[in-house]
Amino acid sequence: MEHSGSYQKLIKHLESYRRLTESQENILRQLITVKYCSPKEVYLERGGIAKHICFIHTGYALGYEHIDKELRLSRIWQADQMILKTESLLAFQRSEMDIIFPEGGNIIEIPVEHLLQATELTPFFHYLLLQELKYYQQQENLFRLKNSRALIRWFHHRYADIRFKLTDLQIAQFLGITLRWYNQNKNNPILE
Repeated sequence: MEHSGSYQKLIKHLESYRRLTESQENILRQLITVKYCSPKEVYLERGGIAKHICFIHTGYALGYEHIDKELRLSRIWQADQMILKTESLLAFQRSEMDIIFPEGGNIIEIPVEHLLQATELTPFFHYLLLQELKYYQQQENLFRLKNSRALIRWFHHRYADIRFKLTDLQIAQFLGITLRWYNQNKNNPILE
């Protein structure tokens, strides 16, 4: 059953931090909703306020921001990752990003309001926040320390399963390089 598989993947993800007690698992089981996102479904629209943490069981999601009056790919989430829009969830600010599931996917939603009230699960919520913080720290270090050829190589390795589903323009936008530079260097076997 897909619901069971999705739930077990979520538990495995959380238990990479620490084992859930039986009580914690029972609370979590009551909070979650397993859903299917249709292909091209907009999960969170720009201007909306996120109310859930989303665990992706299957599929992937793309986050687009309006930069210089243009929609640009700025975030990619893959299977076994969490969508945690902290600025929207915690500060109730409107999202600056459209989050879309291009090919659909199975997800688990956890309402943040209820998760914050479930004090037994607080350590896991803190763990998820820490993961999000680490992501942004890693991205900052990556983009600051690597040249654009190394970034291309990193992208091709990190997103090997979906890179051919994206346009060259999307990849260039994500990496912060020009389309021309990406096209000239994407097939270079020696990218450093």
